[in-house]
Amino acid sequence: MTWNRAFWLLALVLVGGVLAVVLPDSPFHLSRILVSDKQYQGRGTGYWIGELSSSDAAVRAKASFALGAIGPGAADAVPALAARLAEDTDAKVRVDAALALAKIIPAAAAALPALTKAIEDDDHFVRMNATLALFRLGKDAKPAVPALLKGVNDPSNRTNLNAWQFTIQELMIGTLGRTCAGTDEAVPTLIDILKGADTTELRIAVVQALAETGVSARAAAPELRALLTHRSEVLRKCCEEALKNIEAN
Repeated sequence: MTWNRAFWLLALVLVGGVLAVVLPDSPFHLSRILVSDKQYQGRGTGYWIGELSSSDAAVRAKASFALGAIGPGAADAVPALAARLAEDTDAKVRVDAALALAKIIPAAAAALPALTKAIEDDDHFVRMNATLALFRLGKDAKPAVPALLKGVNDPSNRTNLNAWQFTIQELMIGTLGRTCAGTDEAVPTLIDILKGADTTELRIAVVQALAETGVSARAAAPELRALLTHRSEVLRKCCEEALKNIEAN
């Protein structure tokens, strides 16, 4: 290859590179390189936020799903998703909005009022997803504790909706363990549930929540010791771990 041919080949490559950055339709356009916004199906957060205002419920549900798929990068969508969760008349939209917020952590803390209200939603799938969001928020969800204490005693929450390996009640119990760690706020309620539990899974959920509560759950020690002879090895080990945590010096 002569020097002239090499020169022109290099020039063409450089020109092509410049056009790729300048042309708006190019996947390498400058705006696409500089903007760090994550996307779903080639659309960024701003587009999907706009779709949440659609008059079509299916479009709003898809937008909620898309923002959840983007995840933490969709933090700007939290106010709009909270509004859909609190106000939308379509249950599917509320279900997807709650799930999206569960994936946009920690920014979803700004939607705490809507999430707290949603754990009493008429649709139990909304309840499950909203509780999941609160669980993932951990101590940031502390203002939701009164609603969670009410929810764990709601018999209708003793369902896994044929979709999960745990019930709404069990997830609420786990959420109380995380949000109330270091305090005895949920301990009396958890002890009452443990005394009346009729499944091993429910007992395990309560014991694990008490373990997370720590030394503030010492009042539960007698109930935990009584379960050390239970036929379930998993439950026995959970009780042993919980006793270590709550009886720590």
